[in-house]
This record gives sequence, C-alpha cells and structure tokens, in this order.
Amino acid sequence: MTSSPPRKPLWDAIKRAAYESGHEKSHSDLMDQREGRNIADALVYHWNSLNASEAALLEYLVLIERRIVLARQANKVINGLVEKGFLSPPPGVGALFLRYNQTTYSVPHALWQALNNAEQRHLFAGDNDPAARLNELKLQFSELIDVTMHNDTGFVELPRL
Repeated sequence: MTSSPPRKPLWDAIKRAAYESGHEKSHSDLMDQREGRNIADALVYHWNSLNASEAALLEYLVLIERRIVLARQANKVINGLVEKGFLSPPPGVGALFLRYNQTTYSVPHALWQALNNAEQRHLFAGDNDPAARLNELKLQFSELIDVTMHNDTGFVELPRL
C-alpha cells in the first residue's frame, strides 16, 4: 500500500480571521448605506448631484417634518432619489411591485438627522419665507406624493377628499 501525502487543511486560523474581518466590513458598509451615514457624512457633495426637483422634494419633506411618504416609483423624482440613496423602499419589495403599485419610501435615519440639522439649511432654496415655500412645494408635489406619515407614530395622514 502506498501512503498518500497528508491532506492540507482548507480552513485555518488565518483564513478564518480574514473571512470574519471581511464579513464585519461588508456588514458595517451595508448598515452605513441603510442608515444613510455614507451620504450624511458628505451631504454637501451628494446634495450637488441632485437636480432641482429632487432637492425640492427633500426640502418639502423637511418642511412638513415627514420622513416617510407613500408614492409610486414610476416617476423621475422618486427614481432619482432612490438611485442616489436619499430615499429607500422597504426591504424585500421587488422592482415589479415598485413599478406598478404604491409603496412607502423613507429618508434613512442618519440622512434625515443631517437634513434637519440647522447648519444644513443653506442647502435648501427657499430660506426666506418657509410658509410661502411650503405652499409652493405642496402645489408642486401634490400629484407625486399620495400620503405622508408621521415620523414617530407612523400615523398616516390621508389626503383631503
């Protein structure tokens, strides 16, 4: 009988440490993206990538103090904000559902806090008269946003009939 050479282990302490380090890094990157920390840390840079309608919609949400909206994705403004990470749909909702049905979109928590920071108010176009700007934005986005939700309670404000 011939003896075969000893087997090489496929897994050792070095490979395990590298795997765990990579897993922790990818998990923290995912959490940063989900919470909006990656955008909030460089808000001015990312804000410049928005077009006027996208920036106005975020300004409107800050003015009405609502982080969560119900809308259809089949719109350039919503699509653009989702692609750029300023709005996120609920986890597990598929693209086909988003295209043909209404769903909720929310501004990630860290990004919401950064947008509500008094130092970031210079990003918004309508600094002078908040009430007039709110009315202007309400008319602009009345067709786009179907419902808004309170941030703390999740209470839905239905549109007036």
